[in-house]
Amino acid sequence: EEMQLKRKTDGKWRVIIYDVANLKKYQRDNFRNMLERLQLLRLQESVYLTPFVCDNEIEYLREMFDVGNEVLMLKVKEIENEQIYRKYFGI
Repeated sequence: EEMQLKRKTDGKWRVIIYDVANLKKYQRDNFRNMLERLQLLRLQESVYLTPFVCDNEIEYLREMFDVGNEVLMLKVKEIENEQIYRKYFGI
């Protein structure tokens, strides 16, 4: 519950995508709530964005909520409308 992201960047954007079945609704909702608590930006229903290094935190959440196979993290160098997102995250 006290997990927070350090404001450490490496020049890459993290795009977190998940597709968790309704059979795991409880896990899906808790995973999503943690992404929001970590202040990732929701781009779409199951797509979140952050410029901050969060590999260990996402892996921990995958294991904690047993959604490892349903979660994908993309590390991208460029993203459309990047200036808007930079401003949102204060970087």
